[in-house]
Amino acid sequence: SVSDAELESVIFALNELPIIIGKRSIRPSQVFIYSDQDRLRNYMSSESFSEKEATLKHIQQS
Repeated sequence: SVSDAELESVIFALNELPIIIGKRSIRPSQVFIYSDQDRLRNYMSSESFSEKEATLKHIQQS
């Protein structure tokens, strides 16, 4: 289960950064159907999330 603090940090990161999905870079405004917390929570619980989270962390570090 995903905490509200985790949601907030991910929402913040997603709002600050383009998201790489496959080879495309997508601006958060194009993606953010996830501003709805239940959908975001489902997304974060999905198997593909950890890969996207790793991408975000990598971008933040570079």
